[in-house]
Amino acid sequence: MPLTSLASPAASAAVDLERLAQDYRPALAQVVLQLDDVRRTLRDQLGHDPVEHVSWRLKSPDSILAKARRKRIALCEEGLRREMLDLAGLRLVCAFLSDLREVRNAVLALPGITLLDERDYVRHPKASGYRALHLIVEVPVHRADGAHGAVVEIQLRSVAMDFWACLEHRLAYRHHGRPPVRVAASLRRAAALARALDESMDRIRDHARSHVHAPQRELAPVGSS
Repeated sequence: MPLTSLASPAASAAVDLERLAQDYRPALAQVVLQLDDVRRTLRDQLGHDPVEHVSWRLKSPDSILAKARRKRIALCEEGLRREMLDLAGLRLVCAFLSDLREVRNAVLALPGITLLDERDYVRHPKASGYRALHLIVEVPVHRADGAHGAVVEIQLRSVAMDFWACLEHRLAYRHHGRPPVRVAASLRRAAALARALDESMDRIRDHARSHVHAPQRELAPVGSS
C-alpha cells in the first residue's frame, strides 16, 4: 500500500481504527484493577504508597494514522497490532526515583503479565533528555471467542520526569515536532536539573528516614558539585 494512502479516508476504511483501539480497553481496565493490589502491597513493604497517580489512554484514530505514516506501518489490523505497541498506554508516576524499580518489579510479578520488551530511558536517556522506564507487556484478555493477548505499554516516571516530559511535549508540538536548536539545548539542561532534583529528593528522604542523632549536616543543594 503506498504511504500516501495511509492517512486517506479510503485507507482507513480498510480497518476500523476506533474498534481496534477499543479492543484494548479490557486489558487496560484489568491492569488498572491489579495496580490497586500492587499499591497496597508496596505500601505495606515500603511504608508509603510509591505511586502518586495513574493515567491511561487509548490511541485515537488520528494518532494511529499519523504514526502509521511516520513509521511506515501498513494500515491493516494485523500490521497495526504487531508493530504499533502503544495502542494502549498506562502511565505510573512515582514520588521518588528509587520507587521506579520497586513498582516495575511488582508490576511484572502480576499474574498473567508477560514482559515483551523493556526500554530503560532512566539509565540511557533519549537525546532530547527524556527519561522514563517503558515496559511493553502482554495482558491476557478473556472474551466470548476465547482468550487473547493484548499488548500494553506501561510508562514509569518520577514526578520530576513527568513534569519535564509533559512540558517538553507541549513545546515540541508547538514547533511541529522538533524544537529549534537553542530550545532543544535548553530542554536538555532542564532535563539534567530534573535528574539532579530526583537524586537530591532521594537523598533527602534517606536522610529523613535515618533518624541519626548526630550533628546535622546540611544537604547539598540541587545542581551543586
